[in-house]
Amino acid sequence: MSILTLNNGVEISVLETSTPNSIQVQGDLGTIDIAIKNIASDTMKNADLAGVTIINKVYTGFNGSREGDIYTVTFALRDKTEMELLFGKVQDVEDGLAEVADIVAGM
Repeated sequence: MSILTLNNGVEISVLETSTPNSIQVQGDLGTIDIAIKNIASDTMKNADLAGVTIINKVYTGFNGSREGDIYTVTFALRDKTEMELLFGKVQDVEDGLAEVADIVAGM
């Protein structure tokens, strides 16, 4: 097993066959539920997969199988488009300007 560390600090055990484009989780329903809630959110930005930083990936869906009480789920990720990257940069600038406005308003 390898560890996927998300940007919110959550650590998820993943199969050794996981890659930055295909995260594979195996476990009971509770383990899978935690993985779905976290991987499907914005916590993948700068996540760490066994020492490899996952940058500019977007969750696109999952599929899985079940053997008894053990589930194996594969989460698909894709690279962000140029437009998505630019939008993120614009969002960062807007957030920075809002912080500056709050500081100035508090003076």
